[in-house]
Amino acid sequence: MARLQRGTKIEITKQLSHQAAQTFARWIGCFRVIWNCKVAENRASYIHSLAAKEAGQILPYTKPSQAVAHFITEERPWLKDVPSQIRRNAGTKFVEALNAFFKGLRAAPNFKGFNDKKTCLVTNELFVVELIGGNIQFSFKNSQGSAPFCTIALPISKNMAEPPKMLWLIRRGSRFFISYSYEADFPDVREESVIIDQLRYAPIKVQSQSVIGIDVGIVTPVAASNGQMLGFTTSEIAAIQRKQKKQLQYQKRLARKQKIAKKKGVKSGKNYQKIKTKLADKHTQVASIRNNMAHRVSKQLAETPVEVIVCEKLQIKNMVKRPKAKQDPTTGKWLVNGASRKAGLNKSILNVAWGQLLQYTKYKLRERDKALVFVPAHYSSQECMACGHIAKENRLSQEHFSCIHCGHTDNADHNAACVLKKRFLTDLNTGTFVLPTKTVKRIAIRQKAARVAVSVCGAAVSPALAVGVG
Repeated sequence: MARLQRGTKIEITKQLSHQAAQTFARWIGCFRVIWNCKVAENRASYIHSLAAKEAGQILPYTKPSQAVAHFITEERPWLKDVPSQIRRNAGTKFVEALNAFFKGLRAAPNFKGFNDKKTCLVTNELFVVELIGGNIQFSFKNSQGSAPFCTIALPISKNMAEPPKMLWLIRRGSRFFISYSYEADFPDVREESVIIDQLRYAPIKVQSQSVIGIDVGIVTPVAASNGQMLGFTTSEIAAIQRKQKKQLQYQKRLARKQKIAKKKGVKSGKNYQKIKTKLADKHTQVASIRNNMAHRVSKQLAETPVEVIVCEKLQIKNMVKRPKAKQDPTTGKWLVNGASRKAGLNKSILNVAWGQLLQYTKYKLRERDKALVFVPAHYSSQECMACGHIAKENRLSQEHFSCIHCGHTDNADHNAACVLKKRFLTDLNTGTFVLPTKTVKRIAIRQKAARVAVSVCGAAVSPALAVGVG
């Protein structure tokens, strides 16, 4: 039996009363304010240590503190109305993020803007969870021991071993979501290394039948070596275009109102906030369509009668980076660097959600006793699946492939998927394919009575690292 870590995110907007929605919005706002206060405090501490160093003083190293009570001031008295556990969780998550930054696992914690992702960590002092029939029921409280003010019933997750002890509240415009992770038991799931080893000793014909390759793209999100072409449906594409058109309209209206308010020297009114909420809702709706596509396509791939799916190993984060600015060394003028064209390409890449799609595919395959593996992506779009010849001229267009060496013609995406499958089978049979064994670094977290305590790194921070804090 394998126990796998799983997560879920479900919308709860329709189950919330107006009062409950206001309470959750207040919790999320408080979480953001406490986080920003901790970022500002950390910045001030670093600036103070730099000033002391310039003055010839050496200050003793102090560990990052989770304390947040001192942020309740005359300017922020409303923080007292929010449960202390919410304030504590914000401080704890900040220290965890800072500790991860010290260890090189992520970027330094930064300020959360009003329009950034709105989230809030809620631990089980503020909710009671019950499994009733086929539902999991959350009853939220304003303080430990108080009566619940909101009850939310959700479908119970598949093979859940035990109820969650903490969850995230998420707000997108006027919509609210719950996200939580849990451990699930799967009795007939093999380790990925076992699947690969058993496939390695199978006959060549069985290997070929048990493996498919997939090529991810922009026009066709997924092209498989078995001929499947998966992605957005016609109705989804039309819905995204309609909603993006509305987004542009709302953005123009916001810019116009902001310009008028600035000219008059007054703050933006209620209509400005209403338009911002509508714009946020449109962005959420587009994200939901994209997420739905990723779930549908990943399920189709997972239910394909094979044991291993091969994909190209892409550095998506690097692919969507902005180009570096170019400056003429003689005149000092900034040169054209193609940032506008790259922005359009980045938007197209992010719109098809490669990372999300592959993440969903991986966990769905694992639940079905299958594996997703990755092979190098270099020249896969220029290599011929028939003869292996690599040339830029092979790729006639985005859709058409014609090998200049052997004359093989095919759909370019299907050819690339077959090349990836061929590479994996070659590496498998020559013994050069190895599953990645990189250990995932984690922050040490212990739970006691649902209070999360983060073990803080005691090493001093070098100026090169600390300058990025904030």
